Amino acid sequence: MLKAKILVPMIALGIIGTGAALWSTGVVKAQGNGNGDTMVTNLAQKLGIDESKVSTAMGEIRTEKRAEMLEKMKTKLEEAVKAGTITDVQKDAILAKQTEMQQKREQERNEYQTWLSDNDLEQNTLQDLGIGMGGMGGGGKGHGPGGMMD
Repeated sequence: MLKAKILVPMIALGIIGTGAALWSTGVVKAQGNGNGDTMVTNLAQKLGIDESKVSTAMGEIRTEKRAEMLEKMKTKLEEAVKAGTITDVQKDAILAKQTEMQQKREQERNEYQTWLSDNDLEQNTLQDLGIGMGGMGGGGKGHGPGGMMD
């Protein structure tokens, strides 16, 4: 029983955290607030097609991927219910919390965009400084490729 009390919250947090991270990065890029915007521009130029077509196509792909991720999460939760790891009530609570967290992130992104606009700032400017939503934080000076250890 103690294992179940520990395992259930860990599964829930893992699912919510993964979904939140993947969903939020996709939405920030879909809104054209950073590197996603640059990628759309570069891809459109290289392919010689209108930027809006590339942006629309990428948005559609993101929407499809989000739907796939949600279905995978629901499937995993349903499997956990069948295995007796969590209850149906807990599954519903996890899904409700996921939705609540997504709505809060969307509201925060909208408030952030309004703040950027009100202060005549661009997201790319803040990212170049290593600050702001979606910025690299550490300025990309980690131990990975392109970092300070290379």
